[in-house]
Amino acid sequence: MPNNDIRKLFRDLQRDINREAKRHPLKIPITGEEQGGRLFSHGSSSHTTVNNGPIFNASVQGSHLSWTTGGDVYQVVSADSAVEQLVKVVGDVLNALPDLDMASADRAVAHEAADEVLLEVSKPEAERERSTIRRLLVQMKGALVPVATGTASGTSGAIAQSLISNLNVLS
Repeated sequence: MPNNDIRKLFRDLQRDINREAKRHPLKIPITGEEQGGRLFSHGSSSHTTVNNGPIFNASVQGSHLSWTTGGDVYQVVSADSAVEQLVKVVGDVLNALPDLDMASADRAVAHEAADEVLLEVSKPEAERERSTIRRLLVQMKGALVPVATGTASGTSGAIAQSLISNLNVLS
């Protein structure tokens, strides 16, 4: 049998199997008891699970899978730890800005720089401009320096010093 005939045969077979699977979904009774973070099956139950997607009988690691039966599919991708740390520190700066005793112009500079950093890191990694991120971090630190060097009253100076230290770790 030529390869094209075999491929057509498998395509037809796959189409027929999928059509039948849609008409008669697979129903699997599942029961279990969690012990030490693992699910152990026992007994029978009236619970039913309908699987309208792939089932894997082997280890599947590092793969991205999605399927739908008519609804939306959402994907969650974790960022690398450096980006997560950057976003956390910039978020800390944004959260602290309203409470810091600082000039409104400095507050505006820090806020704008922080917003731009968040926009830059939300881009795909290949499109991020590291030099832009570094420049914006320097702007944020520059806006916080007057508060950290003692011109502020109360705890604002200590908070600003802590924020600058955290920003220094990033640059």
